[in-house]
Amino acid sequence: YRLIMMNEHSIDTDNRKANNALYLFIIIGLIPLLCIFVVYYKTPDALLLRKIATSTENLPSITSSYNPLMTKVMDIYCKTAPFLALILYILTFKIRKLINNTDRNTVLRSCLLSPLVYAAIVYLFCFRNFELTTAGRPVRLMATNDATLLLFYIGLYSIIFFTTYITLFTPVTAFKLLK
Repeated sequence: YRLIMMNEHSIDTDNRKANNALYLFIIIGLIPLLCIFVVYYKTPDALLLRKIATSTENLPSITSSYNPLMTKVMDIYCKTAPFLALILYILTFKIRKLINNTDRNTVLRSCLLSPLVYAAIVYLFCFRNFELTTAGRPVRLMATNDATLLLFYIGLYSIIFFTTYITLFTPVTAFKLLK
């Protein structure tokens, strides 16, 4: 019994370390969005933002006609979320431990479905042009204010980051569970 308790404590400690790294990485990942917002707020015609927007004009993006410059740069930055999630995955791969009470069928189902969900999310958010001011009512309301646009892109970055991280861990979890 004591060995089981020590093992559970070790798993909790390791997973806490991995979760702390996850929190740190998402905060680090969101800082550039805040920087883009501040730069645009201070200097709406900032040369750096214009340079980024013009050099990436051929890439599909989610933008708002209310503020095309800031939203283009923020969207381009959101496309880097999978890379930061991959770095985090590599760093936490050996630290994160599997909790043994996970149901095998659930893991197998998620192993099959998570890549499909991830592919849909990445396609919709990274490889399509989308104008926010023509979307449904909640998004359209967010698209007409710089602060709510910032919140939208923070949410977008977070969704892409977390789904990438989870999708990368799904096969590892299935392998460990079926071992």
